[in-house]
This record gives sequence, C-alpha cells and structure tokens, in this order.
Amino acid sequence: MREALHRRDLLHDGAGEILTKLDDDELTLSVLRRYLEHPRYLAHLGEFQTAVDRISVAAFRLYLDVVRSGKWADDIWTAASLIARLDPTRIPKSDLEAAFIDETLPTGVRLAAFGLAGGPPTDRFWALAIEALSQSRESDHWAAIKALRRLPDIESHFAVLLRNDKLPVEAHHKPCRSPQRRPTRSCPRSHFQQ
Repeated sequence: MREALHRRDLLHDGAGEILTKLDDDELTLSVLRRYLEHPRYLAHLGEFQTAVDRISVAAFRLYLDVVRSGKWADDIWTAASLIARLDPTRIPKSDLEAAFIDETLPTGVRLAAFGLAGGPPTDRFWALAIEALSQSRESDHWAAIKALRRLPDIESHFAVLLRNDKLPVEAHHKPCRSPQRRPTRSCPRSHFQQ
C-alpha cells in the first residue's frame, strides 16, 4: 500500500487524500521526493497539498534543490506554482527572503518566495515582476500575477505597474484568440483584432 502511494499517476485518484489522512510527515516527504524525480507537469498536488503544508519548510527546500538540479527544465512555472501553494507560516521568513534575493534562482521561483514572505514591494520585486510579465510565454507571467495578488492594497500596486514604461504594451492586454471570433464577457468585441 505504501509503495502504491508513491505512484504519481494515483495522486489525484485517492492517493493524495489517503496521504493527508495518514498524517505521516516522513511518508509525505518520501512521496514528494518520488514525485519530484520527474517533476514535469506537476503544478498542483490536489488534496495532497494539505499533507505537504505540514512539512512546508522541508518541501520548500526540496523544491529549491530540484529547481537547482535543472529537472524542471523549461517548466519552471510549475515549480513556482508549487512553492506559492505552501503554507508561509511554517517556513522561516529568512528562508523565503534568501530565495527571493538569490540571483541563481529563476525569476518565477524568486517571485513565489516573495509572495509567501509578504511585505511591501521593493525595487527588486518590481524589476522581477516586470521581467516575468515581459516574457512571451504566458505561463511565465503566473508567478508575478500571484505575487501581486498577495500585496496589500493591490489596486494601487497594479496601477503603479501599469504606468511603468518598462512593461511592454503587450503585457497590458492580450488580444483574444477565439476560434469563433465572437465576443464574450471576458473577451469583448473591442479586443478583436481586424
């Protein structure tokens, strides 16, 4: 049974729920390590997240080790996604701040650490957010958006960001790509390109 819980293909088919109910931190870390041997396409843990939250500090350090190993390759946004879902109250703020300022880590991972650490945005934060939002792949925007959403007084921070002349115009809005080319509530007629 314990070996079956290590199979990632069962994560969303009951294994995550069982692992959470077992409340075994050693087993949780063992399973997480196994999942991270091949981390591609692992952006969320479903019900297993509750168990991982109990070992947030170990999970955070493990995620950073896997990022540094290069196993995530071009899917770094998934690492940022997993980091952003951890329980920040269980991770020393000094660990989060160290990851945020670590220039060897990818931008998305650094922004995820900032989002967990909280606090007012710094010049470094704005530079990283603009860098992330300037990327051509939409998945690279995710960590910046998630970190921005955690800021207090979010509206004023978004206004500051949108007035920043270093942010490409393309980042301010995205043209709709509806195959039917029909307006919807999230994609009004004014967004369609002629």
